[in-house]
Amino acid sequence: MVAIPPDQADMTPQMIRIAAGGPTEVHIIGGDAFCISAFEGLRAANFDGPVSVVNH
Repeated sequence: MVAIPPDQADMTPQMIRIAAGGPTEVHIIGGDAFCISAFEGLRAANFDGPVSVVNH
């Protein structure tokens, strides 16, 4: 589990750690802006695993 503060704009450093950690899946829980930022960070980190989203 990687906790990210809801107001963090650039999640790329955390996403790079996730992508480098081997096969995994990502579950994103948050509002629209948070989810978009997470997707952008995952894309920047070349993450290619499964992703699920719970938008609230």
